[in-house]
Amino acid sequence: MREFFMDKKIYHIHNLTYDPILRRLSSDDGKHAFLTPKESCVLTLLLEAKDHCINKEVLFCGCWGETIVTEQSLTNIISKLRKTLKSVCGNLITISTVIKEGYILEILPESKIEDVSDEVIVTEKCVEPATQIISTDKKRYIIFSIIFAALLIMISIYTYYARKSPYYLDKQEYNITKKVNKSRFYLQSMTKERNASDPLFDALAATIPTDCNLDLFVRIYQSIDAPEKEGMSIFIVNNDNQYANFYLSDYKEEENFLSLKAYLTEGHGLCI
Repeated sequence: MREFFMDKKIYHIHNLTYDPILRRLSSDDGKHAFLTPKESCVLTLLLEAKDHCINKEVLFCGCWGETIVTEQSLTNIISKLRKTLKSVCGNLITISTVIKEGYILEILPESKIEDVSDEVIVTEKCVEPATQIISTDKKRYIIFSIIFAALLIMISIYTYYARKSPYYLDKQEYNITKKVNKSRFYLQSMTKERNASDPLFDALAATIPTDCNLDLFVRIYQSIDAPEKEGMSIFIVNNDNQYANFYLSDYKEEENFLSLKAYLTEGHGLCI
């Protein structure tokens, strides 16, 4: 069996099965648990981004929509998910905290399942400062300090630009690409087949000023709370790496995106 695959919205992970429609998590040895709608939504998004850090804003946008909640609400959901996963499948699935960023879900190979703590915090290792000055000569010390500071700056710049982009900015993840005026659209539809002539592109293009240069990453998926509906998330980025999120919990073909148009044309900075 492959480590992870999805069949008609049913997730199979080694001996574990997760049905997001029923919100049921079960293992082959008879253990099972039912998740709340919010727990199910967060777990599904983490599974879709397996082995990649998913930003907290994406989780808030995808599971709470326009509802304003505190960060503690998400922390509580993650804590409950960790306990539920451990009770049903042991340490097969772990959810790690990426400081000031979000969370990452990882699936351990069956041969490497070991006891781990309920919470894992992921952080980058910092460069350790020099603990001893070798030379007592003041000039040599100043030169050494300048070189050391320059090296730290170079390492920081390299780390910043070499850092892997979030999965939702990976253009290879999108099966349809279209350019309208100066903006580019990237679409992934997980509900039905669509093509570059889909009316969705015209509706979105009508919201963007013709001289605006944006990348729009559009995902259409089955709504977690109402499977008969389609949800939509749009991640918008301009050339200065300013970004915004747009979310619809009930997307319809006749959607005219008036709120998105108002946002882009009322001086919020993305099109300036």
